[in-house]
Amino acid sequence: LGQTVPLDLMLVDEEGERVVLRSLLDKPTILTLNFFRCTGLCTPLLNGISEMLQRTDQIPCKDFQVLTVSFDPRDDAELASTKKQNYLKQLGPLFNKNAWRFLTGDPISTKRLADAVGFRFAKRGEDYVHAGAIMVLSPEGKVTRYLYGVTFLPFDVKMAVAEAQAGRTGPTIARFRTFCYS
Repeated sequence: LGQTVPLDLMLVDEEGERVVLRSLLDKPTILTLNFFRCTGLCTPLLNGISEMLQRTDQIPCKDFQVLTVSFDPRDDAELASTKKQNYLKQLGPLFNKNAWRFLTGDPISTKRLADAVGFRFAKRGEDYVHAGAIMVLSPEGKVTRYLYGVTFLPFDVKMAVAEAQAGRTGPTIARFRTFCYS
């Protein structure tokens, strides 16, 4: 906790536009590191975020945002766009499409981001071994909280967002960590 993400990272958004991470961090941010072709943990984790977004009393895009970054160099903007559209359908027409961004990047940039937030992954065949977790970032890019698992209670996220807004780090609730592996 307390480390800062490299704000100079260049990523590619779901529209194929190059964006600097610094330009995206203007409010508390839930960061997920996934790979879009995952057949294991990533989809349940993203579904858990979608469920939390539907149940929260906070306003996504105003109170906080979600950034999902793929660490698989095979994933591209087209696949990020498809993934985003699938989740926007689940969330409904009133959900602000800018509240949840799907990004890709070159392997060096995404590894720098993963290392900065303490997220480890390892390639195994066509898949990756990795934990199920989200990181909560302050608007300055400081990691303020980790939430493990694939389901997230709106109250836990609300408290984590409040801590991130204030720039305070909070204790991570000890939970059994879920891993994806073949």
